[in-house]
Order: sequence, then C-alpha cells, then structure tokens
Amino acid sequence: MMKMFLIGLIILTTLPGQAKIVQFEGFDFPQEVKVEDEKLALNGLALRKVPFLGIRVLVAGFYLPQPVSETLAIEKMAGRKQLRLHFLKNVSAKTIATTWAEELIKNCVTSCPEIKEKAARLESLISGVKMNDLLTITFETDRLIFQLNGQKGGSIDGPDFTLAFLRIWIGDHPINEDFKKDLLKQFDLN
Repeated sequence: MMKMFLIGLIILTTLPGQAKIVQFEGFDFPQEVKVEDEKLALNGLALRKVPFLGIRVLVAGFYLPQPVSETLAIEKMAGRKQLRLHFLKNVSAKTIATTWAEELIKNCVTSCPEIKEKAARLESLISGVKMNDLLTITFETDRLIFQLNGQKGGSIDGPDFTLAFLRIWIGDHPINEDFKKDLLKQFDLN
C-alpha cells in the first residue's frame, strides 16, 4: 500500500505566493485550504477501493487546522475539518447514502437512534456523483456541510452526528483501515 501511495503522490512546484499543490492519483489537492476565515492544512491523502474487488472508487484529501496523526486528538481538536472526495467512477446517491448510513451505525457512541434518523437524509442531500466530481464535506463543531463541485448541497446538524460521520473515516471502525492510515499520515510537504 505504501508503494502505491508513493507512486500516486507527486508534488508540483508553484510560483512564489501561490498555494502548493499535491497531485495524487491524477487529482490536485492544495496543501492548504481556507474555509471562511480558517486555514486548514493537508493532513493525508488516501485511495478508496471496494474490498475484495479492487475497484477504485475515490481519492480523498483530509484537512485539519494542524497536522495530527491520532484519532482522539482529531476528534477533540477545535476548529473545522474537511474531507475532499474526488470520485473515480459514477456512484448513485442511494449507494453513497446506504454505505455511509451503515458506517454511521458502526461508529455511533451516543444518540444512535437520532443518528440513524439523520442518516436517512443523506440521500436527499447528495445527488449521485459522476467520475471526476468533487464532494467536499466540512466538519464544524455541530454540523456537516456538503458541497458537490463547489455548489452547496445542504447540511446536517448535531455534534453527535458530526462526530460519528468523522469516525467513518478515522474512527475505531473505519470504512477501510488502509484508507484511515493514509488520511492520518501527517506528512510534511515543505
């Protein structure tokens, strides 16, 4: 997996004053993003494959106020977090919502019935994605904000839901263990 990660990672140089870009699996990820007035740093990059089939589904960039490699520290970290998902294939809203709802239940610690109820809204918030689409998920303290290709897609309120959704990717029961490890790599691109 590490060999594949290194093959997929190419650092592009930029002119002075411009943000550095990292290219991973054919997609550009800024080294730093700004969400409203808050700067977030690229923490890790990961490739998501369907288990056992090896079908490549998406690549992700995980952004934090500062690079961190420990899940508990990230969960307790103040400030926004962001996950940028570039899709490598078409995926229906139903498939995304069903998968994420199942993963939410595996990762809820408190308020599980409420989280399950809110998970039912995912399909209405996310239209199906097409190859090369960018789905941006911003984690705020008490809500998730979804954007597809820069267009606001909606949000779901609730700190317990937000935490359970974060745990899908980096928690004790992640969607994929290798994916989690790559998001938490905390590499320095300077």
